[in-house]
Amino acid sequence: MMMNHPSENENNPPDIDPSGYRLKIAGPNGIVYADFADTTAARELIAALLKSPVDVELEDYGSFEKVGDIGVKLTRSDKSTDTGPGDIVLYSGSKIVIFYGNNSWSYTRLAKVTDATSDGMKSFLGEGDVSLQLSAETR
Repeated sequence: MMMNHPSENENNPPDIDPSGYRLKIAGPNGIVYADFADTTAARELIAALLKSPVDVELEDYGSFEKVGDIGVKLTRSDKSTDTGPGDIVLYSGSKIVIFYGNNSWSYTRLAKVTDATSDGMKSFLGEGDVSLQLSAETR
């Protein structure tokens, strides 16, 4: 007999209002805050971060973004997206991308650092690989 096992995200996004939280990103060059997007993936990320902060190792890619595995699979709702400095998106369901430049690709939005500039995000993220800690805070 075959048993049906629901996936961890089976269209049951946590009952979380993203506007009640903000993403705290702490790294060697300080702390920045981002406003969560209104997506299922953002709600799932908030739920995971409320349980425990997540440490991520990000690698530089393409001289416009840092990419790293967040250790959890989130629900994708990819759309063709133009990104800019401060945009934070989900790529391939388990990778977080933080932009300090511009790109266009198919992503799921997670959050946005308000009023971010390319120079400001480059300064925060630093050169090469970077270790960051992600957590969710109530507003």
